[in-house]
Parts: sequence; structure tokens; C-alpha cells
Amino acid sequence: MPTWAPFRLQFYFNGHTKLAAQLDKKRVEAAMLDNCFVDIDDFDKAQDFADDINVKCLHRRLDTYARLYCLVITHFQPGYHWSIMQAEYATDIVFKRQKDLAPIYEELVRTAVHAVRPDHIATFLGRRLHANYQDEMGNDFHTRIQGTRIKHHMGPVAIKMYDKHGLVLRIETTGNDVTFFKHHRTVEHRDGTNEMKLAPL
Repeated sequence: MPTWAPFRLQFYFNGHTKLAAQLDKKRVEAAMLDNCFVDIDDFDKAQDFADDINVKCLHRRLDTYARLYCLVITHFQPGYHWSIMQAEYATDIVFKRQKDLAPIYEELVRTAVHAVRPDHIATFLGRRLHANYQDEMGNDFHTRIQGTRIKHHMGPVAIKMYDKHGLVLRIETTGNDVTFFKHHRTVEHRDGTNEMKLAPL
């Protein structure tokens, strides 16, 4: 929370924690290791809860915090415009036993280390590799206490795969600068006009 204009605020929001609270509130039994669900009594219901996270409600809560901790904002209208600066999106495939995931994971990692080329990494991340690409890209493999991880990265974004506690196959896309990604959206121009086009997030 800076004390100088334009008084940008940065919040951290964890979807796993939000979902865990929702499951607890609705009395759906769930077990977590770190930030990872390893068991949920009703996965379909959990998915419904995750799909129903209300962004407008989140923005209202952020507005409340902004008014509380950044009093100067009351002098500026209409207040803050909330957007995403960094993001992580994880897909988890949960296994009942470590011995079921281990052989599959070993084969996936071996293939990913030996077969994935830079043009594949660009494709994974929705890009095309061109001759004048200037940023860093590549892959690396690490063994950690929690398991092993392979990471393919291109500039400020990466796609990672790891075996969390040997029970969960997690594929995670991370972006330290989400403007790397583009989507079709309404673009507002300085002259007041707007148009629908493919533009950075």
C-alpha cells in the first residue's frame, strides 16, 4: 500500500482457501495438504462452488478495505479499478495411492524433459515462436522435498508440472505479468471510442 499517487493497492487472493472455507460452511468434508485438496466428499459440488466465486462481491470487499486503509481514495471518484497483475491457475488430478501416480508421473517427466522444444513451450502458452523473440525461455527440472517438478517458461509466464506429496498430479500455469496473454475484449480508446478486439489482459 503506497503513500504516493496513484496509490496502487495490491491484494493476494487464494482460490483454494476460499473453496476450503466454502466447503466447511456447507459441511462438505475435505482434506488438504498445503494448498492442495487430496480428498473431497463431493467433487462435483466443490466444482460448483469454485465456478460460483463472485468477482463483483470480491471487488466490493476490496473497495471496503481500500476505503479503510487508503483514506485519500475518498477524494477520487469513482475509486479503484481492480485488475489482475499476477495469476496462478492449477489443475489437480488426485490419486488415491502414491504407487498409482508414480509410474505415470515418471513417464510424463521423462517425455517432457527429452521431447519438449521451445516452439512447443510457446504453443502451450498460446504463442507462436518467431525469429526475433528476445526474452528468455526454456525448461528446468528440480527435485524437492515435496516431489519433483518440471517447468517450461517463456518470458514472465510458465507452465509447471509436479507430483504434490506423490498423490496429486498438478499442472500449473503462472503469470508474473498477465498482459503476456491476449483475449477478445472491449478496448477503450483515449478519444472515448471503443471496439472489440484481441488485446492483452
